[in-house]
Amino acid sequence: ALIRFHGSCLGWHRLAASSSIFHSARSISVRLFATQYTIEEEGVDPEVLDKTVHKHFEHLHRFLEAKPVAGHTQDAFCTLASMLGSMGDAPIILDSGCGTGKSTVTLGKLYPNHIIVGVDRSLARLTKNGIYREQDTNSDTTNVVFVRADLTDFWRLWTESSLPKPEQHYLLYPNPYPKRRRFQTRWYAHPAFPLILQDMASDKIVVRSNWKAYVEDFASATSTANQIKLEKGDESSHIYSCHLPTVVDPTQPAWTNFEQKYFDCGEECYEVVLTKTTTTTS
Repeated sequence: ALIRFHGSCLGWHRLAASSSIFHSARSISVRLFATQYTIEEEGVDPEVLDKTVHKHFEHLHRFLEAKPVAGHTQDAFCTLASMLGSMGDAPIILDSGCGTGKSTVTLGKLYPNHIIVGVDRSLARLTKNGIYREQDTNSDTTNVVFVRADLTDFWRLWTESSLPKPEQHYLLYPNPYPKRRRFQTRWYAHPAFPLILQDMASDKIVVRSNWKAYVEDFASATSTANQIKLEKGDESSHIYSCHLPTVVDPTQPAWTNFEQKYFDCGEECYEVVLTKTTTTTS
């Protein structure tokens, strides 16, 4: 059988090979100069990444069973759920790892009819944002909410709750952990990766990084996840279409403090967008 999505037919052999497509593209674009922020390390070997993603999708339940939810994240999530319940039924955008919240506020302005939830584990970073400092006492209506929480626990609690799935999910400049021995702490190789694609399952996922290999590997890991879902034969399932990474326009306002720093010194930033689509077989 062939699998149809976005007007294309992909044979099984092409799906199996898709995880290496993005790696081969690295030779197409060569950085003209490096800055003090440039990461020169290569991405993950495609075969290693493929095996890692398969392992995490197969054993997600074991990972969750072995990891109790942090108490502060449980409390923060309960507070958030109550707040969202009082804010109406507007669609939700999730900004994971929001840092000081500059990107969250930016998204709030871009999407005034959405509720934007910014999540970060660092109290020091969040308290730099006035909205976070005042949201417990300020009754003014705003479409931006901040939460201090561990992301893995937060995603898990969201999937187990009755809250609607976020319409969009942003992962902007996550810690790249470029050293090879720590590659499984990168989100696309993390045991919690299935939560992002399978359980949170936002209609649109946006990832940005100044390390091109990071967004390439994220796209490759997504291709592997698509293959896993298709092999299960669940016709009601969904997959994500993704394209080669694009360069973020440095003439546009920076969304994060990191992005501003990169723009200021000429460091290129990259973006990959994943779009959810249902699968159909023929």
